[in-house]
Amino acid sequence: MSSITLMTSMNNSTQPPNPQTEPTHTLPPIQAPYYHPSYPLTTPGVDIILCSSDLISCRFAICSSRFDSLQAHELISSHHPISIDFEFPLIKLNQTKEVIEIILLCLDLKMKPDLTIYTFDQLVSALEAVASREELAKVERLCLLAIGTYYKTKPIQVFALAEIYEYDWMARLASEYTLSLDINLPIHKCLLSIEAFNALNELHSFRRIQARDILDTLTLPIYEPHHPTHCNPTELIKFWNRSLTRLKRIVWNSRANLNLNQILLTEL
Repeated sequence: MSSITLMTSMNNSTQPPNPQTEPTHTLPPIQAPYYHPSYPLTTPGVDIILCSSDLISCRFAICSSRFDSLQAHELISSHHPISIDFEFPLIKLNQTKEVIEIILLCLDLKMKPDLTIYTFDQLVSALEAVASREELAKVERLCLLAIGTYYKTKPIQVFALAEIYEYDWMARLASEYTLSLDINLPIHKCLLSIEAFNALNELHSFRRIQARDILDTLTLPIYEPHHPTHCNPTELIKFWNRSLTRLKRIVWNSRANLNLNQILLTEL
């Protein structure tokens, strides 16, 4: 072994091992409140700032002249400024960013409200936020119109709200799509008021009665003795009567998916 190699080996063996550094756990930086892109701090004529109740608050720089004075007053009347931001009163509302967006979109005289980008739950939250507030009736009306578009996918919820707000056209649309659902299931029944449940139950019962009436009109083809057949007429009539009795029982006990064609195919 050369002297250089020997010295290097000795030096390496005598050097203390490098101490292992313990991992440091740093907390993520707290994100500062931010301004909504449609209501930035540079909004002309800004005189008030609203902020949402989200963990990371969204702020809305508002020019109150863009709103009906009574509507603007109704929106903030029950809230007091929590601080001053850029010399403007900062008022915290008890709603999320999306709910405040919806309300402002409906009230802003310079905006064309398009609520199709919001979820059903967000629309319902906005509806609840303005419920029974006369000056915000415009928001209530627009939210209900947007909620009504869910009549196919959320018929129970839409029907329940239509009954509460007395929107008959919306209730009629949604009621048709409840017929394939069992409204007695807890997942559906808990969404309905007593009045709404009774109204739907009456509709579903009427449908079952109609189905039984249709079955009562069904008859066997007239048996013609001179036509050759392998069927015993007496046995055929017995079979038909038994089947008809079963079909009526199935129809009457059916809570959902009352499809007569499918029921007949299954039985016959």
